[in-house]
Amino acid sequence: MRVMIIAPHPDDEVLGCGGTIARLSQEGYEIHVLIVTTAYTPDWSEEFIKNRDDEIKKAHRILGVKKTHFLNYPTVKLDIIPRKELNEKITQIVHQVKPDIVFIPHIGDLHHDHRIIFESSLVALRPIKHTVAKILSYEVLSETEWGYEFSVFKPNIYYDITETFEKKLEAMITYMSELREFPHPRSIDAIEALAKKRGSEIGVKYAEAFHLIREIILQGDQAMANKRFREWDYPKIEHGKLTKWNWMVQYPEGLKLGKYTDIGAFTYINAKYGVIIEDYVQIGSHCSIYSESTIDGKKGQVIIKRNARIGSHSVIMPGVTIGENAIVGAFSFVNKDIPDNTVAFGIPVKIIRKLTEGEIKKLLEEIE
Repeated sequence: MRVMIIAPHPDDEVLGCGGTIARLSQEGYEIHVLIVTTAYTPDWSEEFIKNRDDEIKKAHRILGVKKTHFLNYPTVKLDIIPRKELNEKITQIVHQVKPDIVFIPHIGDLHHDHRIIFESSLVALRPIKHTVAKILSYEVLSETEWGYEFSVFKPNIYYDITETFEKKLEAMITYMSELREFPHPRSIDAIEALAKKRGSEIGVKYAEAFHLIREIILQGDQAMANKRFREWDYPKIEHGKLTKWNWMVQYPEGLKLGKYTDIGAFTYINAKYGVIIEDYVQIGSHCSIYSESTIDGKKGQVIIKRNARIGSHSVIMPGVTIGENAIVGAFSFVNKDIPDNTVAFGIPVKIIRKLTEGEIKKLLEEIE
């Protein structure tokens, strides 16, 4: 499961979600943080900017963030950035990460950057190409409580962070340039006070509170497809050893494996002379893919293009390219190229027909 936090500025992610980030990371979630803006000269010194980069790395290492993404727009100047451009940049990261849960700023925060990011995030998170299961807004001290005239923050989701609150504080302390003395809200005392208050609202020592904006519960095939793609990760591949999914590669240095691939048990891949398996390819069990044939001495790179489907017990010979969206029937012997958007099977393989526009559309809908 992937979680994404969209932060207008560095430290917003810690103030709003630090304890939750640490908790979810410990529970096995893959955490991504998108920081939208950055400091710049002459408003900030070169030393401040360098230190800020170090602060971000340290804070995210403490919390267990897998990857930090940056858009590097100017802090406090998002209102001069064309909204279409900002929407598209955030959308690109969303499509790249494919998160299950996204945390965004509150619509009523005092800082204009926060309100702009709230709106652009909702545009990027429209359930069109990628369906995010849950969107929540978080509160940020010195922004949310001072913006009540815009919109009051009404929490309806709470995360118990009793076990990870110290991680939140440790991460926040790395942002020394942002911390102030109490009674300023961006002080250690105020951060602890808010966590205690939110904890008292649900009967625990420390908590972080959120407002649920949207939750989508899918059913049927679409739900299964979304679950499969969200939980996908690159497998550990070692020469001549079964992966955790019980398929094997020889010469793994020659294999280029795309994202969201699905390879069946006991499939064998010889990648000595190169095998490219593009995104969303599905390969059935007990298949054999050869870039080298010891029977006739043939050698050549095998390419299986995006969203192709290979039936179980099929054999693919050196030098073959299987086209995008192509479907190869089970028990086929593939010794020649298969064009895009076609159905093929047989020993040796034969092109049976082209896919209809409706069939192609359905194949694409399963992965978008």
